[in-house]
Amino acid sequence: MIKSNIKASPFIHGSENALNLHLDLLIGLLSVMIISVVQNGLRALTLCLFSALTAWLTEKIGLIIVGREKSTDLRSLAMGLIIAMLCPVTVPLWLPISASFISVLFVRVILGPNFKNLFLTPVIAWIFMLTVAPEEMTSYAVDVSFGTFSPFENINNDFYVTADSIAQQLQLKKELSYSFLDILTGNYPGGLGTTCIFIILGVCVYFIFRRSMAWQVSLSMIITVAIFALLINRTTQSPLFSVLYELSATSYIFVAVFVAGDIINAPSVTGAKIVYGVLIGVLTMAFRYLGFAEHCVLLSLFICNFFCELLDVLFLYLQIYYLRKRMIKR
Repeated sequence: MIKSNIKASPFIHGSENALNLHLDLLIGLLSVMIISVVQNGLRALTLCLFSALTAWLTEKIGLIIVGREKSTDLRSLAMGLIIAMLCPVTVPLWLPISASFISVLFVRVILGPNFKNLFLTPVIAWIFMLTVAPEEMTSYAVDVSFGTFSPFENINNDFYVTADSIAQQLQLKKELSYSFLDILTGNYPGGLGTTCIFIILGVCVYFIFRRSMAWQVSLSMIITVAIFALLINRTTQSPLFSVLYELSATSYIFVAVFVAGDIINAPSVTGAKIVYGVLIGVLTMAFRYLGFAEHCVLLSLFICNFFCELLDVLFLYLQIYYLRKRMIKR
């Protein structure tokens, strides 16, 4: 019997499996959120909860208005959490809330079930936030503890010390002095939920065990950037630290696991998943070398997502072609 390497997506088998996927994503994000709250205080919790609640209510009310009164799933909650975690802890509360509202309304309500995969909700939210508040989205506080910032009050950047992110320091060719432990535990400037690599990779293992992520996309993204980092070392340190810095810059690992590795939006064919991840990694490094410091991984994802279905079709065609050749030889 001739077998294709097309992997059936678990979310297409019924509502129960879809619910399991959404639950797994939510569990992983909540794990990251807990660590973020411990590191950044109750303001991180406030940003995450308000963003998630806004996303959920926007989808629920929006579907009723447009006449698609289905039960709102947990996915919108997860999208809201991702949007908040991409932000620095010092952003005003209205920013992730408005981004969640606009992105969920556009992608999950207006585009509807037939076209929503053309765009990724967190990417649309990021574009909005970086457009309306570029300074707030690229300003990172240092020496943040549990009680540093108020959960609800807007924070004036005159009242806290800022530092460049790893991506900004690499672009400016500054000396980086973070240790291996700093990188793993998230002790460096970045988005409130995107810096603790140890926890994010732990969640990735959980996703793989549960078969609830397109791990081929995430792994190919990581390997691609690691190869670039080994070939072009933008630091004054060893190749190992060059890899660590490039992977931790601009929320790369977080996006690779929670956004690009999302099994619902990723390509379905194994080969397409690998090429998709490689393309994201190549574009990310190209943008970095061109001087786009912050969040270029999301820009790369925005571009590559338009080729997602095309890659599936291409690899399906190649599989059918080789299957026919094998059948003819028999």
